[in-house]
Amino acid sequence: MDLNLAGLLPLLRERAEFRSVCDQLNQAARGHRQDARLNMSGLAAPVRPYFLATLQSFLGRPLLVLTARPVQARELARNTAAYSSQPDLVLSWPTPDTLPYERIEQDPAITGGRLETLAALGNLDPVQSAQLVIFASAKGLMQPTLSKADFRRHIVTLKRGQFLDLNELLGSFIQLGYSPESLVEQPGQFSRRGGIVDFFPLTSEMPIRLELFGDEIDSLRYFDPVTQRSSQRTEQITLTPPVEAPVCARKSARNGTGCSAGLKTANSSRVSSSSCPTIPAARTCAACSTISQPKPL
Repeated sequence: MDLNLAGLLPLLRERAEFRSVCDQLNQAARGHRQDARLNMSGLAAPVRPYFLATLQSFLGRPLLVLTARPVQARELARNTAAYSSQPDLVLSWPTPDTLPYERIEQDPAITGGRLETLAALGNLDPVQSAQLVIFASAKGLMQPTLSKADFRRHIVTLKRGQFLDLNELLGSFIQLGYSPESLVEQPGQFSRRGGIVDFFPLTSEMPIRLELFGDEIDSLRYFDPVTQRSSQRTEQITLTPPVEAPVCARKSARNGTGCSAGLKTANSSRVSSSSCPTIPAARTCAACSTISQPKPL
């Protein structure tokens, strides 16, 4: 069990100097001081996590902490969580190891961390949002990501006992950006063997094995990507796109158009079905389960 030091927060909250800082921040937030600046350069590095956790607790509003370097953001997030009364609400926004719009494959672990943070933000209620602290580097905020609307629209939730169409499910994987493989060994992959579908979300530590009984999800189980053996069961799994740009939302490089058809959302019971006017080359559309072939050059 991790040590939690949230019991130390009242000691700092009682200090007059700390309350003065909070009063200045509150005035700036209300618009009373548009040019408010606080010089915190004298705050020693080991004290900053304690100060930030106390500050959020006192103000009762979400905080975004911006750092110059990614390593600072990671360390501050880890250490601040030790002082927070809600460590699960201390989030880190990972920094990609590529430049914006650079055509180099990004580390799946970094992409998974960013998508996991987006998923956590989407599941917060108003009370939890007020206790949120996010740490990010300047470079991390510069990298484009999914909009709130796009992210929610492309979330797929699978539950045990749910009825679905297998072809539409496989089309959803393609549309979200998952890669079809014979064996699932890496994040962002999926495979199908009869009524069994394996897939590896970037936000999960282990891949998932979905077994169908007819059109009904009979079981959802984690499995070892090395031995391919199933382990513990789960009642529900939420799929997020394995990339930060949905496949169906991209403009096709060949025809300059893209598909805008809908996906199953977390609140719907089945994958939606509608017409699909255009889809990227050699991609399956999850909405209409059709395959488009590349146009000849």
